[in-house]
Amino acid sequence: MIEEIVKVAAVNGDEVTIESLRKSTCGGCSVKNGCGAGILADYFNRKEGVISMTLKNSIGAKRGDNIVIGIDESSVVQGSFIVYIVPLLFMFVFTVIGLLISKSAEIQSDWLQIVFGIFGLAVGLGCLYIYNSRKNGESRFTPKILRFAKDGEEQNCSQ
Repeated sequence: MIEEIVKVAAVNGDEVTIESLRKSTCGGCSVKNGCGAGILADYFNRKEGVISMTLKNSIGAKRGDNIVIGIDESSVVQGSFIVYIVPLLFMFVFTVIGLLISKSAEIQSDWLQIVFGIFGLAVGLGCLYIYNSRKNGESRFTPKILRFAKDGEEQNCSQ
């Protein structure tokens, strides 16, 4: 279970709106200054924003409480795998189709492969959009409130 401490911003009946600071994992990495991703993260993420989400209040939390939310690791791994692999797979398959068409038509240009690859990437992203709209709201992809945060636990909450 991946856990995060958040602050309850509002209570609406049996639901709570939670807030957490958006943070980059690059801040805790020892090679941040020598890594291209760390440099880009510093450049593009100059301001850390607040993420808010509405969840079912299963523990009776009140406004201002610090609570722990969590999501299953397997859901995160599966979602990450799908997000990275599907577009690349479609791009690869469509690029090969473009190669085969250019060879059969005896075209000596790589442009057909490039266009087919870009089209495949777009098709893969479209498939992700459809997948996301079908899985949106599915309970295993939604964080759950686990418990109240203890006094000694590290906070990532806006004060």
